[in-house]
Amino acid sequence: MMDVNWVKTLHECSIDAMHEKLRLAIEADVKQRNELQSPGPHYEFRVVPAESAFAVIREGSELRESVEFSVRGKFLIIKDTRRKTILKVSITLDSLGECKFNVGGVERNSWQLRRQVLEDIFFSEETG
Repeated sequence: MMDVNWVKTLHECSIDAMHEKLRLAIEADVKQRNELQSPGPHYEFRVVPAESAFAVIREGSELRESVEFSVRGKFLIIKDTRRKTILKVSITLDSLGECKFNVGGVERNSWQLRRQVLEDIFFSEETG
């Protein structure tokens, strides 16, 4: 059995560090999604940085949608186009001592959180 230095690990598992890792992973997701565009109406996906926040934006000829990720205290707040909070995420250590996102008491890996939040904006019928 591995002994986890949970004090050090939890100290390094900060909301700011996880927010930055999430932003980098989402930038890669956005790049890949743009490369997978279907023929027909064209939409562009992009990441727009801001202070302590970033947004994923989908723009097309008659459409603009966004998802915003910002840090507020010990939480990652995720808002939709209408600036309505859709998720309030905290950070936790799992049973293996790995840093995870906590969504409503459920531990999530980065890809799981990204899919939960970005699936509709990436793959709605309008985007093809």
